[in-house]
Amino acid sequence: MRPDKYGRVPLVYRFDMSRPDSLLAGQTFSVNNRDIIYISRHPTADISKFLGIIGKPLQVANTGVTAAHRAADMGN
Repeated sequence: MRPDKYGRVPLVYRFDMSRPDSLLAGQTFSVNNRDIIYISRHPTADISKFLGIIGKPLQVANTGVTAAHRAADMGN
């Protein structure tokens, strides 16, 4: 990486907040003006989002099938 016009080099720190020592270090970590903080999501968040997208149409289809069965039972 190249230093900027002031001789500063960007630094990247990574904290695994599932570990107690990282949690303690993160609490005492200084943050300055114009610092960028990126917080990533847990991988299961993407799976949950995908299942939510797939689950909605399946739920609608299941509701339709249930209504059709109830209507057929009422006709008998």
